Amino acid sequence: MTKPVISMLIVMSCFLLYGHTLDYGITWLDDYYWLVLDKDFLSNASNWLTLFSKDVFLFPDGGEFYRPLLSSTFILDSLLNSNSFFYSHLINLLLHSLASVLFFIFLNNLFHAEYASALATLVFASHPASATVVSWIPGRNESLLAVSVFLALISILRFRDSGKVSNLFFFGFFLLCTLLSKENAIVLPFLAAAILFYDKRHRNLKTVSLFALASAVPAALWLILRCSAPVHSDLNFLLTIRNFVYAPLLAGRALFPLDSVPASPYSSLLHGWLYLTVFCVFSALCLYGILSEKVSEGKFNIAFGLMMSVLFLLPTFAVSGDGSSRSFFSEHRLYLPLAGLVVSLLQILLLNRRQSLSAALSCIFLLFLCSVSVCHSFFYKNNYVFWQEVVRNYGNYPKYIRHLAWQEQHRYVYGSAIYYYKKALELNPDDYESQAGLIGIYSGNNYSSFDMEEK
Repeated sequence: MTKPVISMLIVMSCFLLYGHTLDYGITWLDDYYWLVLDKDFLSNASNWLTLFSKDVFLFPDGGEFYRPLLSSTFILDSLLNSNSFFYSHLINLLLHSLASVLFFIFLNNLFHAEYASALATLVFASHPASATVVSWIPGRNESLLAVSVFLALISILRFRDSGKVSNLFFFGFFLLCTLLSKENAIVLPFLAAAILFYDKRHRNLKTVSLFALASAVPAALWLILRCSAPVHSDLNFLLTIRNFVYAPLLAGRALFPLDSVPASPYSSLLHGWLYLTVFCVFSALCLYGILSEKVSEGKFNIAFGLMMSVLFLLPTFAVSGDGSSRSFFSEHRLYLPLAGLVVSLLQILLLNRRQSLSAALSCIFLLFLCSVSVCHSFFYKNNYVFWQEVVRNYGNYPKYIRHLAWQEQHRYVYGSAIYYYKKALELNPDDYESQAGLIGIYSGNNYSSFDMEEK
């Protein structure tokens, strides 16, 4: 079976698994800002260059995130969408399909095993993390980043194997694209360096200089652009470091996602002991593989996968300010870390002499992932379903309950809205947004904190 055929089958699998998301709505989180609040601005294609001098939310006073490539994709959404969000979800699905195909190409170049790489790619494509990236419109930031990351890594692999300097140019270009997509792409040069300088042939001054130039120029250009935009960060280092303790838990969750919820606070992740056990077993397998593998390339692949997973996972723990706005975990943050875990796991399975058994177990696991992902994707069907599911799982967090109350208010189900606003106030009497919602209902104006923000 040729690579184009396998690539086509991967795309078909993505559409078969996630095609039902094309008629989904929005969750009224970040997608509300881009597709509703900023629609007039983004509907004007001439504003494209302006996005490179603004934060991703287009706040007048600036914000924390500089992601102009992501913002650029929402221009396309705004131009194509009419009364639905069909094209937004189609773009998400296409980006995930492209990222999956590129991941297959990367795995095949790394392992030179077509069928094993294809099966591993299907595991990646059908994981609940991928379901979130496809189903939730803002989740496209991960697939957009992954496309550039995989292209950059493929370019480095080709430079390592062929020595053509043009591949280093492509690496630099894709590195710039990753940086303009999401800030945590700054870890990409470390991964590329590991691939390149693992090969002793490239441990010379000329190659080091060329690679340093290919990495430094895009990074410098990105830094200049970022500094010219009103982007600031108030990183809370203590809370960020505290979140690092959840890394093993999230790794176990990625390896065996027993269930999934749209959003969950780090401190309230379900099935903690199960995920921690899965992580310990996986770590033991990795250690065994590194110690028992006689071929250095096999040891490198396991270590590289772990390195990729850790480097892309750690930035997800970043907390800004008092931690109130980014203190929860969402499955889409496991998208690229999962790719690293798949690399390590694939190498471990290839060490097993019973390849037929490994393939059979992988297929069973793939069916399990598909079932969980399909169920998980329904959480993002629309704003009401999303917040109802969040509150069902984490009903002791006032801001989640407040969001559900707001959805009920805008569905004109005032009795239910009053109930949830009061419940949020029971947990936090100083929640002024819930107070505003109640005042809006009782006064007959029906305004809420969202309406005040839009005005």
